[in-house]
Amino acid sequence: MAGTLLNSEKHVSENTRAAKELSDVVVADNDHDGCAQVIEEYLLK
Repeated sequence: MAGTLLNSEKHVSENTRAAKELSDVVVADNDHDGCAQVIEEYLLK
């Protein structure tokens, strides 16, 4: 079971890295702070 979990975590990590490479904007998190970060850094400048 532990090996399966590690493989799954590796797969998620690879997907996250690939998504970040394709993204124009990457924020700290996906909650109100991340939304505020996008507004402040990209929409209000």
